[in-house]
Amino acid sequence: MAIYNAAIPELATADVAPVSIESQAEWFESHTTYQFPIWVSTSGGDVIGWLSLNRFYAKPVYDATAEVSVYVERGTRRTGIARELLSAAIDRGPGLGLKRLLGLIYADNVASLQLFADMGFDRWGMLPRITDREGEEVDVIIVGRRV
Repeated sequence: MAIYNAAIPELATADVAPVSIESQAEWFESHTTYQFPIWVSTSGGDVIGWLSLNRFYAKPVYDATAEVSVYVERGTRRTGIARELLSAAIDRGPGLGLKRLLGLIYADNVASLQLFADMGFDRWGMLPRITDREGEEVDVIIVGRRV
């Protein structure tokens, strides 16, 4: 939660205030090792990054599609951790029964858009001015990749 909460003031999440472990218990328990796991990257026993595969839409026709969230500790960004986690999702997705991975990324999050593009994700759509972030309506870009 510390990594996620550190991203909130950077306007990289959809939350506007820090979240607690307790408030995320249901979200955590909704992830399974067989289709929608959470993977972590560690260094010296500390978690320095994580990726979750999330149910995209709770209807059966979307069961083979997962939304990807990836967060890395501020001090270890741009060291390849997010790339490694995303690569694992791409490589292991089919074994989890997944055919498609999606990312929902703020249009002004250039680093994340570039990372996903570098990993073979294409722009699949845009949700114009869909969010209200600090009084500003911000676009969300939908990127996707078949795996």
